[in-house]
Amino acid sequence: MHLSSTDRAPRPPLWARSSKLRRRLLTLASCCLLASVPRPASAQDSSSLEALIQEGIRLRRDGDDEKALDVFRQAERLQPSSVRVLLHLATAAQAAGHWVEADTYIRRVFEYRDDPYYRRYQSDIAMVEQIISARIGRFQVVGSPKGAEVRLNGRVVGRVPMDEPERLEAGNYQLEVVSNGHYALRRPQRIPAGVLTREVVELGPERAASSTSAAIEADSPPHSWWSQPWLGWTLAGASAASLVTAGVAFSVREQQASRWNDDSRCVRPGGQTREQQCGGEYGDARLAERIGITASIGAVVFGGAAALQFLTRSSDEVPERFDGASAGVKASCTPGWLGVSCEGRF
Repeated sequence: MHLSSTDRAPRPPLWARSSKLRRRLLTLASCCLLASVPRPASAQDSSSLEALIQEGIRLRRDGDDEKALDVFRQAERLQPSSVRVLLHLATAAQAAGHWVEADTYIRRVFEYRDDPYYRRYQSDIAMVEQIISARIGRFQVVGSPKGAEVRLNGRVVGRVPMDEPERLEAGNYQLEVVSNGHYALRRPQRIPAGVLTREVVELGPERAASSTSAAIEADSPPHSWWSQPWLGWTLAGASAASLVTAGVAFSVREQQASRWNDDSRCVRPGGQTREQQCGGEYGDARLAERIGITASIGAVVFGGAAALQFLTRSSDEVPERFDGASAGVKASCTPGWLGVSCEGRF
């Protein structure tokens, strides 16, 4: 059903009390209003434009606001300065939930305040603008460094300082301000509707921290392979393994020697000599003895080298620098003669 410009029903008072009802009434009113009003001469002369407008209105009535919005965009390409088309675009975008796009179109409508169509339906246009502006906020970042990139939910919205506020749908965002050579700012950001939210940021430079770190590294003596921590523990492990080998070898030597000295096994009347009867045990005992002696010497050598490496490394070791800007505990541990000593900052 279409209402003419003279018999449209008066605006109901519930506009200010029910946003859901207000949206439904706005959709119905905009469809009926924009479909029935007299059209400008340019629209009357363009049958293709009118066909697009009517198709968009039909889609709106069927509840398919997204497709209607696409159709009205096609109409805009045919006549971008038509107040009627722009108002259709604003209401369709609002109905589809594209509030920023709806805000863009309704503000374009305001550029044609002298248009007869605008003057005739100025109050209705103001009503649409009021509903849209209730969902739009403005956001601006100023401060330093100049040129820092401003992002909301990962999307770039400007650079510091933002000359003009960015118009956005009201809600919660994740703000990021980043610039090369500076610490980045990341924090939640609330953008309320109907007001300007201005944030002042001052990003600290990273050069100070970098130069301090470089100075510490320059003052630190170079580390040779001998001062590497893994070397001391490797030598200590080799010493322990040698001790175990020596213990096993001497144990085998004692077992074989016992067999060699066992007269019941190796000395039999009228039989072979001890060497002939138990020569294998004797040879095994001598071999185990040599292995044990060699392993013992290796344990002493490796153990002494490990102790020397631990002592020289601990005297040259520079405690790890504690960075107050970083979280956690920094500590260093150094093996000693009778244990392990640790130091750190908490």
